[in-house]
Amino acid sequence: MDLPEGLKNRPLIVRSSIVGETIWDRGTFLSIPFDDPPDQSAVREAISKIRGHATAIRPGAKVAIILQRFLPNCIKGTLGNLNRLSRTREHWTRFTEVDGYNLAPDRFNSQRDAPAQHQTELIPSAQKPIDRVFASTCRWLIDHFSPVLRRDRMLLEWAEADGRLYLLQCDLDDDNLEGVDPNDLPIYSKLIVSDTPPAILSEANDDNIPIWDKLKILEELSIDYAPLPQKLYVLSYRDASKILTERSQRESLIAELQKFFEEMAVIRVSRRSGADKTTNLPCTSSCLDPISAAAWMHQQLEAHTSQGGELEDLAFILHKYIGARAGAWALYDPDSPYIQVHANWGLPDSLQFYPYDAWDVHTITEEVTAYPSYKSHFLWPNEKGEWTFKQIRNGIGRHQCLRANEVLEIARKTNIIGTKLGKRVAIMWFAGVELASGGVLCLPWYRTYEYSNPDLDSAIGQDHVVVPVRAPGDLENVKAIVPILPSGKKVAMDIQPSEHLVRDHKFLGEIISLAQTVGSSVIYSGSPLSHPYFQLQGKVPVYLRLHRKSFRTRGRIKYQKLVRDRIPERIRSKRERVVFANLKPDEILQLLIGKLIEESQELLAAEGQDATAEELADVYEVLRGIMHQAGVDEKKVLEIADAKREKVGGFDHGVFLLETSLPKPGEPTIENRDVNFGTLVGEEYAGDRVRVPFSLLGNLSKSGERLFRIPGSDKGVRLSAGRDGFELSLEQLEHQLDISFLDDDMGLDD
Repeated sequence: MDLPEGLKNRPLIVRSSIVGETIWDRGTFLSIPFDDPPDQSAVREAISKIRGHATAIRPGAKVAIILQRFLPNCIKGTLGNLNRLSRTREHWTRFTEVDGYNLAPDRFNSQRDAPAQHQTELIPSAQKPIDRVFASTCRWLIDHFSPVLRRDRMLLEWAEADGRLYLLQCDLDDDNLEGVDPNDLPIYSKLIVSDTPPAILSEANDDNIPIWDKLKILEELSIDYAPLPQKLYVLSYRDASKILTERSQRESLIAELQKFFEEMAVIRVSRRSGADKTTNLPCTSSCLDPISAAAWMHQQLEAHTSQGGELEDLAFILHKYIGARAGAWALYDPDSPYIQVHANWGLPDSLQFYPYDAWDVHTITEEVTAYPSYKSHFLWPNEKGEWTFKQIRNGIGRHQCLRANEVLEIARKTNIIGTKLGKRVAIMWFAGVELASGGVLCLPWYRTYEYSNPDLDSAIGQDHVVVPVRAPGDLENVKAIVPILPSGKKVAMDIQPSEHLVRDHKFLGEIISLAQTVGSSVIYSGSPLSHPYFQLQGKVPVYLRLHRKSFRTRGRIKYQKLVRDRIPERIRSKRERVVFANLKPDEILQLLIGKLIEESQELLAAEGQDATAEELADVYEVLRGIMHQAGVDEKKVLEIADAKREKVGGFDHGVFLLETSLPKPGEPTIENRDVNFGTLVGEEYAGDRVRVPFSLLGNLSKSGERLFRIPGSDKGVRLSAGRDGFELSLEQLEHQLDISFLDDDMGLDD
């Protein structure tokens, strides 16, 4: 085997390329670098070793060997517009490693750069700095790769040496088969209210709700339920100390815990209302079985009494774990017409440290602005109530974790609660809670007045070395790096703790203490409405990894829509400038017909009787407006409707007319068929036309979108239902590429 002239007498790196390898396999397969020029026998040995390693991991894999010039002492890194790094294909994130240190990432946009000449060397200069060189290169890759590969998300390896840039590898973004779709996961615990009175525990009621802080907070948040949204039970520290030390009573308590909570008991400690505030009171980090729950309470009692604490001031608040599709925080500010909503799938604790989706909801027009982010992980309880880290499928990562009706429900109720409390407040929510009796709702669970406006910086510059902090052991890495940092460099701890440390206040305290000691900054990815951000603010420099700009002063927003008559005055009352126009009667009637479709779409998305009733009221008000503009008396319309109902019936039984014809001799004149609902609301293809029935619009609100194939082409039209209209987009349909590879083993023995 002879090496090409360009690789002789040079440091080399020998790598593999596996047929079917995806970006999720990065780091799986072996690469062998040679700092000094290798001889041919060393290269052959490396090739054999790499192939053996690859086939051991993936038997039967087709393995290609790549030999490249190796640049051992250089600046290097990766460059990507992957789905998890970028909202669009034009936004790129560049990671740089210098002397083994990871610098803070840089970001740039390639949309306006001219494509690079593919045979031109990549050389940065004062006139064209490194990011512009990369941007023009990325522009070329998008223009040339996308039409052929049908994918335009990629990750590049790069290196800089001798004043030149080298692109070493390109991996295309793909879905990760190991990830999950959070919408497919079962909710193991449904909201249920038991009518059986407890024997040992005390049910939360009017007698003890005013006494304990947690119960009082829930009563403040209660809107649709009285007095509390979920059955909670109380066991004071005083009573618990007697029960848990006497064997028969302890066994009775365990039996009662089994009866009410099964294997999913959640316990938190509450102080008396009005008592001196104590932050971070104990709470179970996952669901407990009855024996473990009793042991946990006994442990808390011993810890409290060993520190000389009084038993009268604390109580255990117990309830069965509340299953929910997502957790959220919402912010009410009496000086703003907007409600901020932050959410992620799974437990609300996911918002403490991990990326989240955000929405701004205008409380008067109910206009929603969404800021979805890429969410790679979330916390989810399994069937035993244990918290688990779940990886989200790549293709799902940027999907919004709340439905449109859930965002509106949380915003509306947060506005009601905030108005009642009369001050700025952040409220924690369970979203997509399933009732045992059927139905889904959003449940407020906690509130805090302690939150800060976030720091707007989302980058920390080239002067920081970024150290990931996932566990206590990573703090030792920070301590080890600080003494050997190059001049002018600082450390930034990127904190994303494992599921076992999310609620570990001691771990967060250690991070703060170390940051203060060594002068480190902290990179924070979670919601600024959650408690860890409040704890970090003011103690250490915090850089919030923002996915939105809604915290800044809001500019002009165009609505271009028909609204209720008093909306402009309500907007002005919130100290917003408002511009509106009065239309002519014939123009109003046209817009009302469109408004009827808009409100009908919102009605179809409503869940629960309260939400349905509210949306029906909006539909009815639009009908009133149409009657007024048409000069038709409302009473007359109702009389005609009643007469028609008496004559031909209403729409109560779902009668769907399929066809009519003249009967053949002996053929029945009426037939009731069983049909698949999907066939009734589907499109129909005929020649070069696609027929879209009105009934599909109702189905569209449930599914969100539908792709229609254009007959005779490889393109399609995607129809999506938005809040204010329907969106049409032309798309290239996926098709399978049939690629054949030659299995050339370079003459090596298997």
